[in-house]
Amino acid sequence: MSFLGSWQFAAGVASTLAVMGVAVAIVSAVAPAARPQAQPSSTFTCTVTRVHDGDGPIWCAEGPKVRLTAIAARELDGTCNEGHPCPAASAQAAQQALWRLARGQKLRCEATGMSYKRVTAWCWRQDGVELNCAMVKTGTVLRWEKFDRQQRMCR
Repeated sequence: MSFLGSWQFAAGVASTLAVMGVAVAIVSAVAPAARPQAQPSSTFTCTVTRVHDGDGPIWCAEGPKVRLTAIAARELDGTCNEGHPCPAASAQAAQQALWRLARGQKLRCEATGMSYKRVTAWCWRQDGVELNCAMVKTGTVLRWEKFDRQQRMCR
């Protein structure tokens, strides 16, 4: 290969690598935004179609699954996860309480983050009832102070 041929080959490789680098940079910059993730303080509407247990997920007709911020319920098998508050009420009692409060409701929710592919949020019914607080008042879930350091619940 002549000097000119070597130079052209090297220039071609460098050009390809530069283009690949730009592509990687573009993909890196775009990829996180392409994944639907709620940003803290973003608000959204949730028309409730189903609930799993006492703290969520709540399935929304609009797409997201919501976990209610700053509360803890028993798991459906009756256990409590290590390090989580553990209410005395059964998981089924909490699930039924949440279903009674949320069934068919159109909620206004304020996202606080993500947990296990669910949006964590404070949610209010159209009549102004804060769902997180209402669940604590049922006695079937506990306030989780770790996630309510600003003491927003029940205000």
